Amino acid sequence: MTPLGKFEADVRRCIKHERADHGGQCDALRVARKITETFCACCPECAALAEAIGAYWFRVYIKPAADLAGEPSQAHIDWLVEMLAFLSGIDAGICAVSPEDWREIRELVSCEAGTLPLDLLSRLMSALLDKRALD
Repeated sequence: MTPLGKFEADVRRCIKHERADHGGQCDALRVARKITETFCACCPECAALAEAIGAYWFRVYIKPAADLAGEPSQAHIDWLVEMLAFLSGIDAGICAVSPEDWREIRELVSCEAGTLPLDLLSRLMSALLDKRALD
């Protein structure tokens, strides 16, 4: 199983356990926090950046959702999978992240640049250039 596939399976498991542990009900905010923790655990080399990206996902996509019962949606899971691919240097072939989000991710990378290994920072900036987020 690929790292991205494992992460997505872990996300599904978080949702399943949330429902099983709470009588079929899924508290979207609680499960999204668990998913964010899982996301961060997948990125030990850039933990602070992963935390910032997870916080952005939670703030922009989960908290303001009109239908919290439907969260996290597949589109929002795909967004996090694409972020994991970005941080891991894997070409996921997913296009779940908008140009505006890529520019925000650029800002987060810039803020955390001092904490990142130089080779990782270089790879991330190259990927952001490919996404036209440095314009």
